[in-house]
Amino acid sequence: MQSYDFFSTRDFVADDAFVTWVINPDEKSELFWSNWLLLHPDKSSEVQDAIRIVKELSVSPDAFNDGEIFESWNKIHERISPAASAKIINPIWRRWYWVAACFSALLLFAAGLWQYEKPVSYSTAYGQIKMVLLPDSSVVTMNGNSKLSYSKGLMKREVTLSGEAYFQVKKQLLANQSVKFVVHTSRLDVQVLGTSFNVNSRRNDVEVMLKEGKVQLDVTDGQGAKMMLAPGQVATLSKGIAGLVKKKADPEKYMVWLARKRIYNGENLASVFKQIQDEYGIKTQVKNPEFLKKRFTGTINTDSLSSFYTQLQTIYKVRVKPVSGGYSIE
Repeated sequence: MQSYDFFSTRDFVADDAFVTWVINPDEKSELFWSNWLLLHPDKSSEVQDAIRIVKELSVSPDAFNDGEIFESWNKIHERISPAASAKIINPIWRRWYWVAACFSALLLFAAGLWQYEKPVSYSTAYGQIKMVLLPDSSVVTMNGNSKLSYSKGLMKREVTLSGEAYFQVKKQLLANQSVKFVVHTSRLDVQVLGTSFNVNSRRNDVEVMLKEGKVQLDVTDGQGAKMMLAPGQVATLSKGIAGLVKKKADPEKYMVWLARKRIYNGENLASVFKQIQDEYGIKTQVKNPEFLKKRFTGTINTDSLSSFYTQLQTIYKVRVKPVSGGYSIE
């Protein structure tokens, strides 16, 4: 496989494998480039520029020149002029033929439009991190056990997320106006213009952390609440709590999962175990429910969750043993 470590934008545009991925991606190329971009985040800007150039160059030129169009129009005009139509009376079957032809053309157009705009979806397995490049060159990095979907279409910038993802949204202009990018979750919509933020939507709870730029949150579950976020703020919408709750946040804590880690600062073990189950499918069975109220502060390396459970034995003087599907704590 070609080494792309030192490629420039021009090199990407000239590379056959890269161009094939942009114009006609398949599962193998999507997997390769998603993993490569995850390992080379410093190349994201050059790759996005190259994608834009390839897409612009791939647009087919007009099939007819102006002279051909003018000549064809004159012929059509002569055929439908009053003088010509006065001499020709089309049989009724021919009129219905043209109606049927027009109807068939409309059906073909509708089918093509549906094919172009049909939904596209990506999902991740437990513990998997995947980077997705959207048609507008925005980048979405998905955490484990997450699903992202969108519909392809002209100037459509809307995605639906279940799970957790970090968004790097490319700013787009149309007639000198910024085109909004919308993330739909189970209970609220996130509207942005061009920015970086993290969204976590699980178990009917939604959390949005803004790293840079500005976003607007619109609650969609009947409350009708709205909220603006500034960089370094996080908003949560939780079961049993009315409305959005906003507070200051350390972006590193909310983005550290990109480096396959989790940082905790006094959270109870119940919430820690719940997050591990949501992202990695590992269940924790606890014999004494009071144990779940204990607080945990520290960093977990999610590439080696077994070491975290070993650590629990030392900190809390409990017995931890592996069981089917997870761990048991006594």
